[in-house]
Amino acid sequence: MSEILLLGDLILDVPEPDHWLAGIAPLTRAADVVIGHLEVPYTSVTDEVPGSVAFTSLFVTSGRPREVNGLALLKFTTEVP
Repeated sequence: MSEILLLGDLILDVPEPDHWLAGIAPLTRAADVVIGHLEVPYTSVTDEVPGSVAFTSLFVTSGRPREVNGLALLKFTTEVP
């Protein structure tokens, strides 16, 4: 039997995001499939799409912000097995 974990409303714009993510990493790394939802989008796009919901993204000018680096600890599923 496969174990599927669904994570929601992850907000990484906090001091030491890796510290908080490390607490759940053993659970996510043991699961077969891990799907998560980032509450705040991270993007390098600075143009708002007309008619879109309020634009509250954290902008990334080059590479990934330090907050997103901690996601590697969680082993999110990137391909369907």
